[in-house]
Amino acid sequence: MHVHAQSQNVLAEDAKIKFLKIVYQWSTFGSAFFEVKQTSDPAFPEQLLIAINKNGVNLIHPKSKDLLITYPFTSISNWSSGNNYFNMVKFLFSTKKKNYKIIFFLDCG
Repeated sequence: MHVHAQSQNVLAEDAKIKFLKIVYQWSTFGSAFFEVKQTSDPAFPEQLLIAINKNGVNLIHPKSKDLLITYPFTSISNWSSGNNYFNMVKFLFSTKKKNYKIIFFLDCG
């Protein structure tokens, strides 16, 4: 109740600024979200959320909403898209393995 009582004296503009300062720190701030299906990488669930923002391409567990991994744009060597898919090639910096392709299928078309 004490916090609520204090917030009653906050101007609407100040409350908006405080709110934005908090959500700006979230890893998914400013993201475009897509529900996708992937079968390329068995380490991830078949159904995923991807969030594309200033940090790169973020893979998010659809149920728990946990951030699984972020692929910075500098680690993506190639990408393409079509009516119902998004395809990206991940460049592996730290290993001598070949690059690998991850294909995401979107329900929309």
